[in-house]
Amino acid sequence: MAGVTTLDARDPLAVAAVRAIRRGDVDALGGLLDAHPGLATARVVERGGPAAGSRTFLHVATDWPGGFP
Repeated sequence: MAGVTTLDARDPLAVAAVRAIRRGDVDALGGLLDAHPGLATARVVERGGPAAGSRTFLHVATDWPGGFP
């Protein structure tokens, strides 16, 4: 997919976006999206463990693969 940003799960931008989503911090997430327009369509890549693979921030918001209580 051309034009899709891929971020390592440990990248500070990915960490900040996941944190904002999981905390429900709409202002923080909005700020990140304003500062990084490609973030809306980015994929986060986890290289190991049970969540290995890539996911979008929509997956994070819907708790896929189901590891966040």
